[in-house]
Amino acid sequence: MENKSRKNVHRKIKVKLWVYFLVFIFSLIMSMFHFVKGNISFYFPLGGFIVGFLIGHIINRINKVSWDQDSEMIDLKLDKLGVLILVVYLIFVVFKNVLIEDIVHLHHISSISLAVLSGTMLGHAVALRKKVSKMFKML
Repeated sequence: MENKSRKNVHRKIKVKLWVYFLVFIFSLIMSMFHFVKGNISFYFPLGGFIVGFLIGHIINRINKVSWDQDSEMIDLKLDKLGVLILVVYLIFVVFKNVLIEDIVHLHHISSISLAVLSGTMLGHAVALRKKVSKMFKML
């Protein structure tokens, strides 16, 4: 996006992109910490990251980017089904230790789930940025 266009992007989109980026960085660092500490094969967190990226792209359908004529800005609205999917995913992330801690070692769970979260946040950010760019091209 060029600088002239940034002023036409609603503040909540900009904030959302920054939050996605910060969560991406934090979860990537934490995933790598558990990866190193748990002596885990690199393929597990990498696979989790790739799956998370795909999930982020798919779940990004909750974001409906549209042009608001009144404010002359690109605005963001949420889809109810997408929000439901996101809530179910977040419940799984919160209770992952209870659900599968007997099956898999804690460092494996943490590294993989944080890699999935990291990939999801990056997937969300990339897909949202593409939608905003596509909206500018349509205008």
